[in-house]
Amino acid sequence: MFAASGGGPNYIVRVTEAPPLPVELTSFTVETDAQQAVLTWTTATETNNAGFEVQHQAPGAASWSQIGFEQGAGTTTEARSYRFATDALQPGVHTFRLRQVDTDGTESLSDVRRVQIRTEEPVTFAGPNPVSAGDRARVTVQLDRAQDVTVSIYNVLGQQVDQLHRGTLQAGEVLEASVSTANLPSGMYFLRVQGTSVNEVKKFTVVK
Repeated sequence: MFAASGGGPNYIVRVTEAPPLPVELTSFTVETDAQQAVLTWTTATETNNAGFEVQHQAPGAASWSQIGFEQGAGTTTEARSYRFATDALQPGVHTFRLRQVDTDGTESLSDVRRVQIRTEEPVTFAGPNPVSAGDRARVTVQLDRAQDVTVSIYNVLGQQVDQLHRGTLQAGEVLEASVSTANLPSGMYFLRVQGTSVNEVKKFTVVK
């Protein structure tokens, strides 16, 4: 940092050094591994670095929560690498950031990173199949984004014979419905789940 005083040909130039950055963050990435998020970051230098608080914002959440802490290297001029893996996360878009804390309590925040956790199987038909008279088959729907969803049953003629659900399903919300066979004659049927990001059909048979 430079500062000048005086005028004319004779003036004084004072040179002062700017305080070093507490942490020089050179990379910060978040990737998915199945239902987990894996955070990795590197630093070029660290000065009085107590550590990094890993902060998480769940899908639809307005606030942040701390889910982990990685101890810093204190003061070092050598590059350092860090890694943090979350527990299994619900489907949806998850947001992460690092809160770097100095030994004197000073703190700074990193840029945010987002990843999307997808459902491995958005629609599960949990049988039994075939469905006997008096039994109830179960269906589970879980999607990775909020949307309007209908769950309906059709016969082999393409006629709708029942509707199990019609409404908005939030990201990660689990919809559980049961198929009643009380008013269904023996035969083959199709369970159809429709939404913005899903259009799945499951075949089942009713036996009486």
